[in-house]
Amino acid sequence: MKLNWSYPLAAAVAAAVLAAVALVPRALADGPFNSPNGLPAAAQAPFSPGEVVGQFIGRFVMSADGTGEVLGYFPLIEGIGTNLFSSAEHSEKTALFSLRSDRMSLARIPNGAFNHFLLSGAAGAPIQYRMYYNLSPARDFAKPETFSTGRLIATFRIRNGMVTVTPIESHYSANLDLLDDEPFQYLAHTLELNKFGSAVAVHTTGGTIPTSLANGASIPLTGYLSAIGN
Repeated sequence: MKLNWSYPLAAAVAAAVLAAVALVPRALADGPFNSPNGLPAAAQAPFSPGEVVGQFIGRFVMSADGTGEVLGYFPLIEGIGTNLFSSAEHSEKTALFSLRSDRMSLARIPNGAFNHFLLSGAAGAPIQYRMYYNLSPARDFAKPETFSTGRLIATFRIRNGMVTVTPIESHYSANLDLLDDEPFQYLAHTLELNKFGSAVAVHTTGGTIPTSLANGASIPLTGYLSAIGN
């Protein structure tokens, strides 16, 4: 498949999915917990709008047909800690909290030097993102299924959002709603996301997307989640 843009977009597109995890940081940030490395995490008052509650690292993995999915993990979540890995190796392989999206398609809206992109589910349904918690992770960006191992703790869906790409940067922002959650144990504490809010905002950036997807692509992403209030 040939694509008619050649500057940063990939990350922005995948960004939407990232939002899925947004609620976890908010939930875990409401009480005193300790991170796996023993560092104390301070108890948090309710977040103010715009306050950063988590950081995300991932990839937007695209196929030759132009569809793609977001894979990623959270190295830190406010209220839990800054070292959310199962060992001293800090990478996707050992990340405790992971995220995986449904496959999605991209629809381009040209606007002079700018390009905007709308996302839709490749299967026709609204795009959902699922967050997993696994104490024995073995994640690999070359194996998407490894990002959906462990316990499913939350399912999210994009409420609204759009990708904007200029000749020098790409940006994605969106609001995400929590559809479903399951209580889970973390360091002897029971956490349940629906008690801590119903939506968050996501902001991401990333590498460029190749003009040809004949061999697919795996595009690095980074982003953060912020509170928008209940």
